[in-house]
Amino acid sequence: MKFIPAEDGQVLHRLELTRRNLEILLAKLDDPLSKRQLLDPDWHIIVGATEEHIETDKGYFVPGAGQCVEVVPVENEVHYANREPGKMYMPSTQETL
Repeated sequence: MKFIPAEDGQVLHRLELTRRNLEILLAKLDDPLSKRQLLDPDWHIIVGATEEHIETDKGYFVPGAGQCVEVVPVENEVHYANREPGKMYMPSTQETL
């Protein structure tokens, strides 16, 4: 995933999620022991999977976040062209994907 902050004077941030990110988040929704989150290595960006959100014409507003974020899909091959994907841990199965 990649977070791109809003430009000066704009309110809408951009969050790029890969197909792999989305598949992991879906798997985490089904894992009863999971916190249902993806974290960047520095813990600056936390993306949580939830079944509740408010869709707007400018992206998604998650209650409590206080900001609008445009979620943009990015193909795995493009995003991971210069690096390996990060490891994802699934607590119920104790697997690292």
